[in-house]
Amino acid sequence: MKKKDFLRRLVSAFLAGTMILNGVTASGENVNAEIKCLDLDVFVEDAVATALKMNNMENGTYQISDLIPVYDFNTGEVCSYKSLILFNNLITAELDIWVGTDNTYYSSFVETESNIANSYINSSSRICYGQYDDSIWLCVDNDIFYQLDSKKDVEPPVSIDYILKSVNVSSSILYEPVLNSRAVTDSIILNVSHVENDSSPDSIDNNLCWAACIAMKLNYLGLSTNLTALSLYTYLVNNEMLHEGEIDCVKDAYEEFGLNVDGGRVVAENGAIWNSLSENQPVDICISGTRSDGESESHQVLICGMAKATTGLAYKIDCPNSSNKKIVQISGDVESLLESNLSSLPYTDTWSYSNDLTINFNNVYRTYYTVGSLT
Repeated sequence: MKKKDFLRRLVSAFLAGTMILNGVTASGENVNAEIKCLDLDVFVEDAVATALKMNNMENGTYQISDLIPVYDFNTGEVCSYKSLILFNNLITAELDIWVGTDNTYYSSFVETESNIANSYINSSSRICYGQYDDSIWLCVDNDIFYQLDSKKDVEPPVSIDYILKSVNVSSSILYEPVLNSRAVTDSIILNVSHVENDSSPDSIDNNLCWAACIAMKLNYLGLSTNLTALSLYTYLVNNEMLHEGEIDCVKDAYEEFGLNVDGGRVVAENGAIWNSLSENQPVDICISGTRSDGESESHQVLICGMAKATTGLAYKIDCPNSSNKKIVQISGDVESLLESNLSSLPYTDTWSYSNDLTINFNNVYRTYYTVGSLT
């Protein structure tokens, strides 16, 4: 699905749900804060509680902000929404939320070590986020812009009327949930150590995500020690095992280290992913998406955990491009989801490609299951 189509459907889904953001409507009229989009507020709270539990962050009381809009500053359309997760009055994580055409909710939780929005907590300022000129921006009070990535020097957007829909962080704290096991009925978390993406010798882009995922799994299973994406790539080249066909290359690499591969499937089954994790096998998935210049892009990540939550299924994902694992949750009946395919796993990712483009991934198109024992 192209990015603009996804945005239109997302906006339509929220408008159909008659959603009003913290005191400011789309027309700028002040109203009381309320959410009327089905049980979105319940999903957000449970998604945060689930992510905190999966990340062993349960001790303490956290605050969850109301939904803050994330715009495409080039068009004025809403891309998604963001909630800020606060601990001791500082932002400790962010939750991005999307709404599908069938009113399915998707969220992506990631920890953050420093956040410029901390400067505006308990202030009278209103904020929103946005994408503009292939960069991510924080907007404060209509006309103050902070570039949240430093990949290139670009001019910020200008003040536009629709930014009046931004949310006041200080007044957007709705509740302090008591976090307990109610959000998660069952979970499997594998302690996989992160391996960074890298560039092959003939490329300036980080194009070894597949090798990083293989290295993470082999290191976890004890079939290798401190293997990196580049060292695995070099090993395959030196042993003439680097085929042009990605599927054969991945399968041969796993089999070289003693793992049997049931891979290259077009379909990723939630039940099969759960079963693989229960057998101590992280699961590779290939995802595709649309770059901010409209071109398609593919990527490989590793699912290293999964949870059955009260509002749906949650996945712990190690992306080779980020040291902080993402917790992605999809709303729905858990048993029905376990019998269905994982076809969409939407989240936005950015990293230092040569063209410095933001990429919105949403389509799962290939899965690798492996069989082997811990050494």
